[in-house]
Amino acid sequence: MLTNLKYFLGKRRCTLKSYCAKNKFLTYEALASHLEEVGVELPTQEETQFLLPPPEDIEGIKHVYKQNIQKLKAKKRSTGSTRSKKSRSAKKAGESS
Repeated sequence: MLTNLKYFLGKRRCTLKSYCAKNKFLTYEALASHLEEVGVELPTQEETQFLLPPPEDIEGIKHVYKQNIQKLKAKKRSTGSTRSKKSRSAKKAGESS
């Protein structure tokens, strides 16, 4: 038995538009495939027509997603201490810096 789409989205406190954006669905087929896996009723293509980009814009959007992912990977910060190794070794030896 398939779950009602409205119920599914309501439990997640989102709309179909925000759900598509969050999961980066660019085509109706991608959305339909995902909803089938999860066991949810499929919306009609007419219901999603205004949500999903036209096919000619998809390649440009994919390029932007790749750029954003690369930027996020480049921004990874270290989780270690901000003190230098020299100041830590000096503290261990009993010296003050």
